[in-house]
Amino acid sequence: MTLDNFNELENIFGYDCLDNLLIGNGFSISIDNSFQYSTLFEVCKEYISENDIKLFNELDSYNFEKILEGIDIAIKINKNFNIHTEVLQNSYESIKRGLINAINDIHINYQDLTGPQEKYFITSSRLFDMVRKNIYSTNYDLIPYWIWMKVTREFPNPENHEMTDFFRRRDKSFLHFSEGKPSGKSLFFLHGALHLYNENGYIKKIQSENSVLLDRITNAINNEGIVPLFVSEGNWERKLAKIFSNRYLNFCYNQLQNSNGSLTIFGSSLGEYDNHIVEAIQKSEINPIAYGIYTKNMSEASVKRIMSEIREKLETKEVYFFNSNTFYKSINRLWDDRNGGWGGEWPF
Repeated sequence: MTLDNFNELENIFGYDCLDNLLIGNGFSISIDNSFQYSTLFEVCKEYISENDIKLFNELDSYNFEKILEGIDIAIKINKNFNIHTEVLQNSYESIKRGLINAINDIHINYQDLTGPQEKYFITSSRLFDMVRKNIYSTNYDLIPYWIWMKVTREFPNPENHEMTDFFRRRDKSFLHFSEGKPSGKSLFFLHGALHLYNENGYIKKIQSENSVLLDRITNAINNEGIVPLFVSEGNWERKLAKIFSNRYLNFCYNQLQNSNGSLTIFGSSLGEYDNHIVEAIQKSEINPIAYGIYTKNMSEASVKRIMSEIREKLETKEVYFFNSNTFYKSINRLWDDRNGGWGGEWPF
């Protein structure tokens, strides 16, 4: 089945869907495929027990959310029958911490973004540049933050220089979350990220230049006992409970619920573990929505099934679909059209 290219949506349907942007793990995988669950699992094995590894194999899945959900269900069943659950709770926390360490270990360094990775990164910067209101990320990695830093410093659009993530300076090494009303383009980490952490009730951000930020985080995790702020609970209800319990995450979630204008969704399946995200979009005044489907090696029936599922989830919204395979090429064409940019051929 052939889907429209993203840059064609405006001409076909009359909508420019770049008021808001929601990116999921597929966004970071498109720049560095090390963020795939299978790679993360191989690295995570160094941090978890043999029984935890066996659980992944028994359930035949690399999906950390599925594994954590399974443990959570087992804990609830055991509690119902007054069976001791400490070993299961320890396993749950161990796998969550292993995921944090795995993401940190496999994370590409900023200076290693070369070749095709660098070109995808530059195009993603153009995407952030064209978004007019809010950028929402459910990713834990640093790539969205690095892009934000590049755009605010290097791109000429004056709106970019006012772009905020709501962290303010209070001391030399860290920035503190300071809630405020968005006045321009804003960046929100809906599920936390590697560079954010909670200390004595204060949400802080580790700050360094892009080239050394990952090293700074690694040192903070290994030597300072800092645990990054992650929402990696096993189901959407527990994720939402974690969000509501944290002042920063709750603020980000409320901003999504209060958003308006169009929305582009790229790299997010909006699957069963993201029902809280769907709920926030449904409650918002967002409309219309452009949703990307990665159709490579996918049958026509599968594409139609995904379209039907997304329309059902977002039943109150007007949804258009585009081909994620050609998304970066579309962004380059749009950016060049609007900015008189480079205009050459990109290798994707």
